[in-house]
Amino acid sequence: RGMVYRFDGNDYIDCGTTLGTSIGDNYTGSLSFVIDFKAEDTAPSGGDGLLYIGDFAASQGEVGISIFNNEIVLKLNNAAWNLAVPFTSTSWTRLVVIYSAGSEANSIIYINGVEVAGTTTGTFPSSAAMDFAGLKTIIGATYSSNYTLTGEISGVSILNFAPTAAEVKDLISGNTPFKWIGGSQTLIVPSDDCADDDTANWTDVNCALSHAASEYTMTVTTGATAAST
Repeated sequence: RGMVYRFDGNDYIDCGTTLGTSIGDNYTGSLSFVIDFKAEDTAPSGGDGLLYIGDFAASQGEVGISIFNNEIVLKLNNAAWNLAVPFTSTSWTRLVVIYSAGSEANSIIYINGVEVAGTTTGTFPSSAAMDFAGLKTIIGATYSSNYTLTGEISGVSILNFAPTAAEVKDLISGNTPFKWIGGSQTLIVPSDDCADDDTANWTDVNCALSHAASEYTMTVTTGATAAST
């Protein structure tokens, strides 16, 4: 699992706008999100964010993934469409959330490699309805800094395609060509900056996003430092 990011309910990682701008506006492709995490509470008041792409200024954003009321919730297109699946585990979990462009039926959530049936509300985004340019990628929070995770995250991957069920199994197991890349991340800050007793928010101000033809990978720049927000 490598380095673990510990979030005490006040912390999050702000990865800036590089990824959103790279994806751009009128996006017609699919996106998938792989998150390795451990939640301390599956029914937090207001919800605990896992990953978010938006302005992070009290808006739902284009993508929001959170834990709320014993569910994993995916919100798309400023919460115009939502998918919620049951979730009550406080053990380490590998989550795969798939937005399949143009296909509500294929936009699904896997927990530890198993597709989980859920409920949907709202209108699924039409082709080119998703606008990402200028939006922030936030890890460990959603909507605003009031909705942060209490728990741990050890890896995040964002893919620009919708994997099949067989490919999801590879994402979980680490088989080629979908190696579990999140586990090799290293946070280059004093360990106390992410500790349970840290009372200030912290943001990795030098968090960089690199992307290849088929995946976007969150990495932390060598020599990165943490800053209170």
